[in-house]
Amino acid sequence: MKKKKTISFKILLYFSLCFFILLCFYLIATVAAMRNALTEQQMNNLTNILYTNSNYLNLYSKEINTSLINISEILGLIEEKAQLMEILASFKEEHSEQILNIIHVTDKDNIFADRTHLLEIVNKDIYIELYEQSQNSSYKGIAVSSPYYSPLSLEKTVALYKPNEKTKATTIIELNLKYILNSIYTKESDYHFYLFAHESNIIASYNENPEIIETLLKKQDFKETQEISIKGNKFIIMEQANAIYNWDFIILFPEFIIDRAIKPLIIEVSIIGVLIMLILIIILIFIQNYFTKPIANLANKIKNAKDLEEISFQSEIKRSDEIRVLALSLISMKEKINNLIKIQEKNADEKRLLEIKILQAQIHPHFLGNTLACIASLVKNDEKEQGYNSIILLIKLLNYSISNTNQLIPLKDEIEATQNYIKLRLMRSPNLFSYDFTILNKHLNHLVPKLIIQPIVENAISHGFQKNSKDNHLSITSYEHNGNLFISIYNSGMPISEKAIKEITSFKSNKASHGIGIRNVFRRLQLHEYKSKGGKIFKEKNGTIISLDLGDINQNTTRN
Repeated sequence: MKKKKTISFKILLYFSLCFFILLCFYLIATVAAMRNALTEQQMNNLTNILYTNSNYLNLYSKEINTSLINISEILGLIEEKAQLMEILASFKEEHSEQILNIIHVTDKDNIFADRTHLLEIVNKDIYIELYEQSQNSSYKGIAVSSPYYSPLSLEKTVALYKPNEKTKATTIIELNLKYILNSIYTKESDYHFYLFAHESNIIASYNENPEIIETLLKKQDFKETQEISIKGNKFIIMEQANAIYNWDFIILFPEFIIDRAIKPLIIEVSIIGVLIMLILIIILIFIQNYFTKPIANLANKIKNAKDLEEISFQSEIKRSDEIRVLALSLISMKEKINNLIKIQEKNADEKRLLEIKILQAQIHPHFLGNTLACIASLVKNDEKEQGYNSIILLIKLLNYSISNTNQLIPLKDEIEATQNYIKLRLMRSPNLFSYDFTILNKHLNHLVPKLIIQPIVENAISHGFQKNSKDNHLSITSYEHNGNLFISIYNSGMPISEKAIKEITSFKSNKASHGIGIRNVFRRLQLHEYKSKGGKIFKEKNGTIISLDLGDINQNTTRN
């Protein structure tokens, strides 16, 4: 009874722990999803604000620029001082919200403004400086000054000024920065807006923060959207470069806005999760006491058994409830599984042997047809001795390839058979190619399936070498890699195409001849034992390499 209580406790603890972990993951995922959704929503809102206001600023700048060009031309035609003053006052009244003042400078001693009465008592150096800059510059378009405090209105401003080439005068407009910013900011109290000049100047700002301004002045290489940290507080910054007069329009909002919005949701989800967890624990305790214990005991018996034969259901059969039905079903299933395993092992072995025979049979007629074509060519050309030698070599090859096709043979026998085949081909075309073998002596007794090198060589000669080329070369080399023995067959002929490699290695080619030998060899290597992975094809700049995996170098050797 004590053991059953311990098991019950473990089951209850397991389910409770699983649910707690799932609840934690759910909370984390929910918070992350909420944060992402709110951040995305906030970013979309800011993007809309950014681009809407940027478009407005562009329209504003075009309107002001047009007005400056027009008034500059008009003022250039006026000679009477009274009329000039009247036009300046009229222009100021028409643009009273957009500009602070309009000034017209004809020379250093003649400065006119809509507030001419103030010019007698204020410092006019800034207007003289702007006049000299415009007259000395080769640029005759609209220029923008750095921020300064207007001596006429005592407010921070930026001047637009344009020289008149005919009259040598300069017209200056002082922008109303408060009007610009008040027309673009949102009512969100936590947002920060800045018009930021590249000369490390804040043109205008809303919800100004000295620490933010300090950071903006120090770092001017902001991306369009990024996160920055200011005095331990994280902000998301969005920037529209060159929004107006080559100024950047920057918006910042603190991340705590998102956390503040998520907090009530986290509390609500946590409370619901805890309530659900308590309800599930009560349900689990009920299920554990009335249904799970006997099933858990049966499951542990199956789980702890090393194989099916060790499992005994005698105690469960003695019962008269659903556990007895379950035990009888498990006994029946155990017998069926054992039978299926035996049948599957038998079928798998038979299938492997049958597939090897079928693949081996594909090689013989293909190889024999090409070889007989070589001999026929020699006989036709009245080369009797070579024809006789060819027949002798063919007999050796046929004896080698036909007998015991399923038996593994030493690598040296496969090398010898390949050399005989190469001799046959060179009898027909003596100057077609050169060749060399580099096989280490310790590899000669390694066991391999028959006819794995000859089909690769045949394919290289038939499809790789060009008839009139003097550089055709065949190289066969053995090497070890990661405990396996490999044979590399390299031909310097025409490189194989990527399409052909894909067709051959995928075993899906519809062609009857090209690549059949390579696919056949790869498949037979995979079907034999000793951990062979088949083969690979590598396209080289000057030829093709086919690498054959002959399996574990330590296990696959001739046994004396």
